Amino acid sequence: DGTFTLDAPAASGVASFTLADHVAVQRPVTVHDGARSRLDATLAAEAQPVAVDISSGGVAAGARNARVEIEAGDLVSPRGTFVTGAVQVYLTPLDPSVPAELDAYPGDFSAETMAGASVMLETFGVMDVTIRQNGEKLDVAPGETLTVRFPAPAGNTAPPAVAGLWSFDEARARWVEEGSASYDAETHTFVAELPHLSPWNIDNPTEVTCVVGKVADATGAPVVGARVDARSDAIAGQSFTVSGGDGAFCLFSPVGIDARLTASHPLGGGAVQHITVGTTAVADITSSFTCPATSGACTDVGTVTVTVGQVTGPDDPTNGVACGDVADPFAGTCAAPVRDVFACFAPEGECAITTSEGTVTTTEWDNGAKSVVTYDVATRTGAGTFYGPTGAVCGTTELAESGFTIVTPSAQRFRFDKSGGTFIVTCEATGEQLDSLSDDLDALRACTGGDADLCETTTTGQCETAADCGSGLSCCDFGGTTACLAECPALPSCGDTCASGTVCCALPGGVSQCLTQAQCDAATTPACSESNPCPGDQECCTASGVTFCAPPGVCPG
Repeated sequence: DGTFTLDAPAASGVASFTLADHVAVQRPVTVHDGARSRLDATLAAEAQPVAVDISSGGVAAGARNARVEIEAGDLVSPRGTFVTGAVQVYLTPLDPSVPAELDAYPGDFSAETMAGASVMLETFGVMDVTIRQNGEKLDVAPGETLTVRFPAPAGNTAPPAVAGLWSFDEARARWVEEGSASYDAETHTFVAELPHLSPWNIDNPTEVTCVVGKVADATGAPVVGARVDARSDAIAGQSFTVSGGDGAFCLFSPVGIDARLTASHPLGGGAVQHITVGTTAVADITSSFTCPATSGACTDVGTVTVTVGQVTGPDDPTNGVACGDVADPFAGTCAAPVRDVFACFAPEGECAITTSEGTVTTTEWDNGAKSVVTYDVATRTGAGTFYGPTGAVCGTTELAESGFTIVTPSAQRFRFDKSGGTFIVTCEATGEQLDSLSDDLDALRACTGGDADLCETTTTGQCETAADCGSGLSCCDFGGTTACLAECPALPSCGDTCASGTVCCALPGGVSQCLTQAQCDAATTPACSESNPCPGDQECCTASGVTFCAPPGVCPG
């Protein structure tokens, strides 16, 4: 179900989320001693690749008028060699006016200007720009740039003529100013020159103030590690933090806006409030989890009370609603039978997840409820069945890239099609459609905690040959560990040519790399480990499960 638990030292750091065929996300996080800290992340599906032969230059056009121009000599491999021939270009735009895409933004909108000042951003769109050849990520050659068009937000009819251009520093989960982008009204895009590949953000910095408060439970005891976020319809962006050891929190916000503040208990449940942010700007922001010394100027929202399994709203902050009953959008509609499917399913207690053949995921709960889902990564389609505690079939689901369909035991079908940040539900028997289901997103977000460590995961997808895998899958070998995948990733290789003075050196594990002859000759010491270290200043490298010694800076990846 996407939940996770990690053991981590009490400190501030960066959490990274990666998934095949999706854009990676990095989030800043603070872990407090002896307490859970809640961290949510949404990963956007990577755009379909566009093939370009860059030997003579070319153009890749993506969704929403996204575009990149590539000339011969513009790209290099991870080993610094110039790339020729066909490459695959992935242009994945994220529109801040679409809630699900805004949730997939890397970082937390904290940023650093060219002058080194810390600011927050009002975004006009993010796009992840990734180019690969044989599975390897490429980058822009030193001294070169790529001309790229970034789609402007669909609902913004008057973007600024010029906006800042910011790249994402994954190590710090922070946006860094690198230049500017110009708006082209004809294509509704921003045009910029990119010196390297990463997620890029078109933004302008905003005046920032702070919001402080405390998260507590119904007894008044502080809740440590609660996620607190603020969102506004007046400005594109969001900010979030986690409560500290005394339940206190401090987050940053553009000045003078009306916002929705959501506090989420680490175990699920929370509260949604409407707040008006003050107009006193603070200038000494150091990070998204450090309250400035001028906290006396912050907007103080007081104590936000949260209860596990319940959520309170702005209209009634004292009487909570059970998370299972939060704003049922199907009540009294043609889609009411959907609720019956999940009432029948009713999973409770600890659970165990088993994956087999790389495609089948079975989740079983203590009370006997079970789900079995088969998913084909290559076609992004699948099917699932939900079983209730008694073993009865409660319903099935059909998965597609555009959404999914829920089918009841009586064969009633309800199609959920993605539309922006929500779904349009179609009752197929009548053709009636339900939309505007996003009003309850904040309450649902507060309820999506859960004990991730209650689910134990077992993977049984190892294989010896393709015959052990499902239809359309290959048996991929990663140095002794095997898995059934739609496509085995390519191992690092020298590519077409190596720079002058280097040779294509065959390294253990099927990897090749451009090295000097001396480096290649040195990369021959067999198996190394902590107990069998490499001589001198050589490093112990791992490639496809094989270890070997090599000079500093030579290890693949």
